[in-house]
This record gives sequence, structure tokens and C-alpha cells, in this order.
Amino acid sequence: MTTPYHLLAAGLIVLSLSTLTQAGEPPAGGAGAAPQAAATAAEPPRKITIPPGFKLLPVNGRNILIEPADEAWVATAMTKLQATTKPATLPATLLQKLSSQRDALLRQVAVDLALRDLTAAARAYDLELVAPIRALDTYKPPIYYLVASPDRIAALLKSGWSDPHFYYNRAADAVSFNPEGVLKTDRPQDEVIFPAPYEPKETPEKRGETLAVVIGSTEASIQASIEIRARAQVAQQIGNIVKTQGVDPLALKDDQQWFGRGIANILSAKYVAMITGDARAELVKAVTAEHPANPIPTSAVDLLHPPSSADMRPDMLPAYNDAANRKSARAIQALVDKAGDAVIPKAIAAIREKKPADGPAMAKVVQEASGVDVTPMLGKGS
Repeated sequence: MTTPYHLLAAGLIVLSLSTLTQAGEPPAGGAGAAPQAAATAAEPPRKITIPPGFKLLPVNGRNILIEPADEAWVATAMTKLQATTKPATLPATLLQKLSSQRDALLRQVAVDLALRDLTAAARAYDLELVAPIRALDTYKPPIYYLVASPDRIAALLKSGWSDPHFYYNRAADAVSFNPEGVLKTDRPQDEVIFPAPYEPKETPEKRGETLAVVIGSTEASIQASIEIRARAQVAQQIGNIVKTQGVDPLALKDDQQWFGRGIANILSAKYVAMITGDARAELVKAVTAEHPANPIPTSAVDLLHPPSSADMRPDMLPAYNDAANRKSARAIQALVDKAGDAVIPKAIAAIREKKPADGPAMAKVVQEASGVDVTPMLGKGS
């Protein structure tokens, strides 16, 4: 019997992310992307169930589930692997930058958003941005590797052993393993079993080589996921600071949201570049360019006459919001390109003072403050 494993690609994000933003990119939803949901106190972390006949073999900081007959070659193979270290270095680097750039970034926020009081922004910076990155820096998920042949794992599943990420398809006579979402950072971490299959006909040396590859690729995937999560967290929370401190107080109407969407994305790109070291121009490009997977082009969006969300198909709202965000960011970047970064606080101050009645009126206020008319960039067809 052949029992193949339908393992997902190594590039799969196994960390549970609350955003689909590309690494280092300000959130596609602008500053309005919701923070990660709070952990549910009533949901304790799940503990693994060791399959019948298997035992736990801890070696070099790794947890291996084996049958006694496999212990000798597994122990030999594991002693050749280096001991585990912290699964990611990027969070530590980001923490250093968040600390060294804290005062400079907050002063820039005060300038760009025309703020007099930074108390709330500083609190959000420390609690909503720095704290989650610190948690990722110490994140070490409890991983267990199940060393067995595919047929043996199939037999375990058929005999009653279960795990939420393993599935035996009787019709196909195949075992599937799906790691998607197994590693979460918004709640106490479940213990997770990853398969480490081997072919019984192989020599012990070859089995050991296969085991080393499986463990190495799994740890590399986890490390990559942590780094992606760290970058996404920085972008998301910086965007949220811009939104709560600069955009929300403006109380913009529906046909004025283009201004808030735009400054959230463009300023997020500016601040993210200060922390991650990514080029600001590349981050701006990422939030202004057409998304190749979006069925709604930005030219189809009319920011001055936006449709009501109640009139839109729910499944199309994310696509519309993405297109609206990109078009809005493009308009604000045009302001910055022609009048410099100082144009944003000038426009914000003018909007606060004049309280324009609608979108076209606000575009006029922005033009008076900046000398740049972005109205042609806001309508349908542009």
C-alpha cells in the first residue's frame, strides 16, 4: 500500500496571521486593519496525544515521537543535528530598531499629523507595537516530530488515533497533513505534531538524512513565518497609530475617506522604512501599484462618489477596499511628490480648521493648502 503525504509547500505561512500584507509592506487595508484578536481565556492550549506504542525522545531541544524499534537510528541522526536556537532573529533586530528609533519616529508622527500631544501615540507604540514584537522574539512553539512510515501513520489513524491536522482518506488510501494555521501568536500555543515520514526499505543512514531534512525544512518554514509575522505586525500597528491619532479625529465622511486612506498608507510606508530598513520608495510602490490579483481596477473606483457598503456584495468588499486604498494612496503620494512631506500636516490643519462639507470640498481645501489639485485622480476612469 502506498500512502502519500499531501504536505503543503515549505513556503506556506504556518503562523496564524491577521493580515495578508506582503512582508514589510503597510497593511493593504490602510491603518484600519484590525489588531490581532485577543486570546480567549476559556480556550486552553491543546496538548498532543502520543500515538499508542510510541514514546517521546527529547534530543537537542527537539521532541521526537518514535517507536522503540526506531530509537537507535533516530538517536544517532539527532545527535548529528545542531541544538535548536531561537527560531528567528528578525524580531530581535526589529526590537533594537523600535527602541533606537522610538523618539525620532514619534516626533515625526507629531509633525506629520500636526499633533501637540503624543501621549496616546507613545502608549500605542509601546503596548501595541513593541510588546507583540517582543513576544515574537521569545516565541518558541512546542513542536513534536512523528517519526514513522506512511503506512504506519495510516494504520494509527485507521485504528482510532487522531490529530486535527492529520487526515486519512479511505477512498484514496492516503494520509494528508495540513499545517496551515497550526502556529498561533494571538493565544496560548497548542502543541503541534509534524510528520517525519521515512521509507522502511531505506538504510538507517538514509532514514537519518531524511529526518534531518524534514526537521530542517520545518524549522526554516517556522522561522520564515515568524519573520513575516513580525514585519506584518510592524506595518499593521504603525498604520493603526496613524489611523487612531491622525485620521479618526478628522471624522471624515464617506466621500472624504480617500484622504484618510491615503495618508494612512503613505505615512505607514514612511515609518515602516525607518524600522525595517526597506526602501521607502519600494513600500510606496507596493501600496500604490495595481494589485495583479484584484478583479477591481483602481480606475473603476470613484472616491468622490463611493458606493455604500450595504449595496455591495460582501465577497467583493475586500477587493473594493484594496483598490480604493491604492487609488487614495496614489493621490496622496502625488501631493508629496509635488509639495514634499510637509504638505500632509498642512492639509490636516486646513481640514481641521475649515471642516469641508464633502469630498469635492475637501479636495479644494487640500488644493488651497498644498497648491496641488488631486481631484482628477479621484474620479472613475483615473
